[in-house]
Amino acid sequence: MSTAFVLEEQSNLVLKEVERTYENIQLMDISARGFALVRQPEYLFWSVKMANERNNDIFQNLDSLFALQDFKNPKFYSEVKKGLVDYTRKYAQMVVHLQANEDSLYMDLLKKDVGRYFWEVFNPFSQDVNSFEAKANADAQQSYEQAVMRNTMLQVLLILIGLPTLGWVIYRLEKDEKERKSLLMNVQTNNRQYLFDDGGADESEAKTI
Repeated sequence: MSTAFVLEEQSNLVLKEVERTYENIQLMDISARGFALVRQPEYLFWSVKMANERNNDIFQNLDSLFALQDFKNPKFYSEVKKGLVDYTRKYAQMVVHLQANEDSLYMDLLKKDVGRYFWEVFNPFSQDVNSFEAKANADAQQSYEQAVMRNTMLQVLLILIGLPTLGWVIYRLEKDEKERKSLLMNVQTNNRQYLFDDGGADESEAKTI
């Protein structure tokens, strides 16, 4: 059963990392647009450094999880990796232009709509991963249910075997107890006979002779 739980946990982690992938795009987009509207440092809340660290973390985790699941060549995975790196580079350029008040250059980059191109590879990648993980979850659930069934059958079998054995043990214990009590009563009876028969009858017979 522990294996089923591990498989399910791996599947959930994969889906979480896929969600974080597109979330990173959204964070960069919102951060750049907010800073473009209000030129205050706090509005540039998602730095280029944070975006790059998120990218590295996501793909390290996904690479490891896909290997554990033996999920080979997810559809458009390499394109998603490249697309996210390219978008982050564009984001870094946008930040530089905005900080230098080069709004026209920022707008030129914004018009290229890099996010839309990323979505074109991310969407089929996400669907492929979700299909794989749905099957993995279903297999894990089936494995868990089979393990529960096997344990239930084993418990029933142990009960079926154990009840006759328990009955025989109880029977032997009761029989031994009865025999012990019978033996004890015989011993007590014999003791009383020897205690009250002090040999007087033999001495009387001897005098008569």
